[in-house]
Amino acid sequence: MKGTPEEISAWQREYRRNNQEHVRAQDARHKFRRKHGIDIPLDVVKEMKKQQLCSICRCEEMGSKGLAIDHCHKTKKIRGMLCQNCNQALGKFKDNVLTMQKAIQYLIDNQ
Repeated sequence: MKGTPEEISAWQREYRRNNQEHVRAQDARHKFRRKHGIDIPLDVVKEMKKQQLCSICRCEEMGSKGLAIDHCHKTKKIRGMLCQNCNQALGKFKDNVLTMQKAIQYLIDNQ
């Protein structure tokens, strides 16, 4: 696009205002690629962003960040969308299935 910096900025603002869903998905894709080194196709991000419930606890994420894109740190495979609490819980258990099973058994044994 040609024009003055002010014209270009005005065009960009207008585009972002008129294409909010696309822009949000594109922003999420770029952020995820920068942060985790994983490139997700834009159509996959758009489809995932439509998900309204956490894949684990089924709550609606009402926070400003919305649901997080969850992935396996070893395989780089996208697993689903998680609320902040479930995403942090998996992270604190370092995705270790055995440790998580022990935590479940602990809760069962100590009800």
